[in-house]
Amino acid sequence: MGHPPQEWGQTFLRMKIVNGALQPIDWFTPYNWQAINSGDLDIGAGAAMLLPDQPGAHTQLLVSGTKDGTIYLID
Repeated sequence: MGHPPQEWGQTFLRMKIVNGALQPIDWFTPYNWQAINSGDLDIGAGAAMLLPDQPGAHTQLLVSGTKDGTIYLID
């Protein structure tokens, strides 16, 4: 998981209700989030989609992309 970013704008978040409030419990921020942000390439521009449960070690997956056509598959 690493250290949380200062801004969540180019980040996929996993949220959980803790004491009645949503809290981030996991996240993925691409290494080049600053270039994505400054180039207006927006993560999730096409909306994130949860895939049906998969067999094997990675059962819950999310797929999304940027405006430049980069596709992310997140476990």
